[in-house]
Amino acid sequence: MMKCNGGTAKLWAQYFEMVTLVKQFVEAERSGNWELHIETIQRMLPYFHASGHFLYAKSAQLYLQDMFGLKERITSKEFEDFVQKGYFTIRRSEKFWSGIWSDMTIEQTLMRSMKSCGGLTHGRGMTDSMLTKWILGMPTNLRVTEKIEEYCDIAYNTSEQHVDGRKSRISRDNQDLQHFVQWLSSHPPFPVFNGIMSISTGLTGGEETNPHNAYDVGVSSMSSYVGNNFASVKFERKKRIKPLGAVMSGVKIRHVVCPVDPEMLFKRISFTKKSQELFKVNFEYELAPYPLSLFDEVGMRKTKKSDLYNAFLPLCDSETVGGDTVYVVDGGFLIHRVVWQQREIFAAILDRYTEYVKKHYKENAIIVFDGYPENVAEKSTKCAERARRLSFSTADIMFDESMPATTSQSKFLSNEKNKSRLIKMLITKLVKEGFVVKQAPEDADMLIVNTAINVSSENESVTIVGEDVDLLVILTALAGLKTNINILKQGKGNTESKLYSPHCMKFGSTIKDNILFLHAFSGSDTTSAFFRQGKLKFLKVLEKHEELQQAASVFKEPSAEPEKLAEAGKAFILQLYGNNECESLQDLRYQCFAKSLNKSRFDLASLPPTDAAARFHSLRTYHQVQKWLGNDLPPTKWGWKLITNGLTPIPTDKDPAPTELLNIISCKCLKGCSTATCSCRKAALKCSMICGSCMGLSCTNSDIILDEEDCDDPIDTSLEHFFSVADKH
Repeated sequence: MMKCNGGTAKLWAQYFEMVTLVKQFVEAERSGNWELHIETIQRMLPYFHASGHFLYAKSAQLYLQDMFGLKERITSKEFEDFVQKGYFTIRRSEKFWSGIWSDMTIEQTLMRSMKSCGGLTHGRGMTDSMLTKWILGMPTNLRVTEKIEEYCDIAYNTSEQHVDGRKSRISRDNQDLQHFVQWLSSHPPFPVFNGIMSISTGLTGGEETNPHNAYDVGVSSMSSYVGNNFASVKFERKKRIKPLGAVMSGVKIRHVVCPVDPEMLFKRISFTKKSQELFKVNFEYELAPYPLSLFDEVGMRKTKKSDLYNAFLPLCDSETVGGDTVYVVDGGFLIHRVVWQQREIFAAILDRYTEYVKKHYKENAIIVFDGYPENVAEKSTKCAERARRLSFSTADIMFDESMPATTSQSKFLSNEKNKSRLIKMLITKLVKEGFVVKQAPEDADMLIVNTAINVSSENESVTIVGEDVDLLVILTALAGLKTNINILKQGKGNTESKLYSPHCMKFGSTIKDNILFLHAFSGSDTTSAFFRQGKLKFLKVLEKHEELQQAASVFKEPSAEPEKLAEAGKAFILQLYGNNECESLQDLRYQCFAKSLNKSRFDLASLPPTDAAARFHSLRTYHQVQKWLGNDLPPTKWGWKLITNGLTPIPTDKDPAPTELLNIISCKCLKGCSTATCSCRKAALKCSMICGSCMGLSCTNSDIILDEEDCDDPIDTSLEHFFSVADKH
């Protein structure tokens, strides 16, 4: 039933099926169950093919061929002992659950004695003569040891059964299992979601991402090999699943998207350098699957936004919040500020919130909450940041005021639907208590600041309560000459509360006039941060270079041209990376790379972005600045695209490297990459997974080399029998 909830649920159900196969494989070996052993390997085959583990797929296929023909190769008595009495496994005792693999037996006996005190590795040495004496002396040593134990009446005994096989343990495990089943029945772990999403990062895959269909993909791949022999079989990369990891780290080579490590891609490109000038041209490209300076494997890079508080001088202790001030409270801050415990009744939780507001902000407080639209078309660019913040997520929980919280506060609030339901209940509660409550369509920052500005004309003092530095930035840009609006950043633990005014900046008017651009361009909720470039550095760069003021002012124009924005953004990036000579980002990237050659460690992300990546970053910056200024532009025209679950940023529209280089760094050899015509071998490189036929697995130029003897073995027609067995499961 859980599989019906979508791709993510199906993936996890499939994962547990795979774990079950591993457990059954261990069970077959431990108990000497031959039929279970063969059946389990048959059911593993599709997963080997789907995941691209072709060496396992080939070896398992050959093994099954041999085992199905075993009866004709040995006597009936030997076959009966091997199959029915469990002689295919090695036992060191007579207990039922004592079978172990041959390699494990070697480790537990021969290798153990060699590595123990008095062994070869502890005093005797590993010379050829000593190794020969040791091995030849082992049988005699065993007989001497047995006689000594017999003479001294020493014996090693264990209980008749494994502790986990006792009735009491089995009974307790069954009871625990029922508790899990009951809890999962009332708390579905996976909400209905048609796509596939990483529950650790919130990253979602597209229509081509199909790890949840691994079994079907594997069966389809196996079908194409029926009737062939291994000499003619070529495992094709396109027949593997496309994992979720390929969404951000995929490179398209010969019309196939391959997950590629950026470090590996850059090293291979570097090896193909023919001249200094040609190598310099490559820096027009990112030389990585995505712009590393602006993106990581999860999505847009993020910086420590709170550092921007250091650009402001907090008001001194004497200028504390007045008694007649009106508080405008960030609802998102309030939701997390008030702490409640698991198993606490929701009615009591709501009382906690209302009592906290009454105690700290008086009854004339205005509380403003975020909105959480379910319709994808109504979601803003903030949805990408919310997805990134999902480091973990709990299931949807249906609750009312009479029910207890069944999970911790942090896990409960990590689910948007749970948070949205709680906010609706809290709004109703606060309104009944006489508070003014507002809710934004999605992000509430603008509504909070505008509410404070509107009520400031009728009140002596207005205080915005929240932790997000976005509030201070927006207020600084929009407050104008109003001096009666402050922001209270409440302390926690040993951290003191601080009161900030938008008119108390450490920098001059230039920074204040362009604070929206600086905040968005250096990294906000909807824009990328630059790798290892702090927010205060952006302020210092603009203050130092007066010529950049005109470039920054372009982002405030309500109808700026995209090309003009791209040029303004590029000019700022050139100065951000300390350039005084380069006229293009391509030259700057090459210059930064050349300087890094003297360093012991180099990170590709430290290079500036390319023109294409910088252009999309500038467009997203402009879109966010205009949104703060009240000009709501369509995001799909300014660096965003619409996908299944909302908007996602466009990293770049340029290939990661020149097409000719992508083809050069991977070969298309069909005969083992053993000749000088192999482009990988020419570059003194090992073949890798981006190579057309061998994929770095099945050639003589890879780290793992297949035995050529195995390549001529035909695929047994019993492969068709494998499908019939697989279909039953």
